[in-house]
Amino acid sequence: MKNMSVEEANKELVANKNFKIIDVRESWEHDIGKINNCIELPLSKITEGLLDLEKSTKYGVICHSGVRSLQACYFLKSKGYTVLNISGGIEEWSLKIDNEVPRY
Repeated sequence: MKNMSVEEANKELVANKNFKIIDVRESWEHDIGKINNCIELPLSKITEGLLDLEKSTKYGVICHSGVRSLQACYFLKSKGYTVLNISGGIEEWSLKIDNEVPRY
């Protein structure tokens, strides 16, 4: 599985309208903090959320630290989606991109 850093994901988000971030953390985690304009799709509901995803879109997948997002990436890739795992997760995003997103 291909990985991208949080810096790469942020640059791609700004530069490419055909790139979106899927956050696979659970709803209670989204309540703590999240990336603006991300797709909130908990790993526990990922099969239900496939209908809302476009196969023509490139996705970066994020979770808290990178484990659940990797699982989601393998699943989404098996269904024909173009995905990259965002290594370091929201924890790294909080430290390097947006310190307004609380760490937990």
